[in-house]
Amino acid sequence: MFSDGNLTLRPMTADDLAANYAWTIDTATHLIADGRPLPLTWERYQERIAARPSDPDSEHFTIALAERQVGYCAGAPRITA
Repeated sequence: MFSDGNLTLRPMTADDLAANYAWTIDTATHLIADGRPLPLTWERYQERIAARPSDPDSEHFTIALAERQVGYCAGAPRITA
């Protein structure tokens, strides 16, 4: 987790999925971020998340501003020296 006291980047949890789903089905956001067809039901969204392969080199994060969820992102593969 990273936090500067106001902005926080933390691992995504099941509690974050409802807001993520709302952004996913928003037409404007969807056109930018996801090429799969809408509509996407809540049940299908949960299945998609559950079926996502576990990848030790990539993490999904929630972005929070003053403890309010404002976005999410996926981490890039880790680079080790």
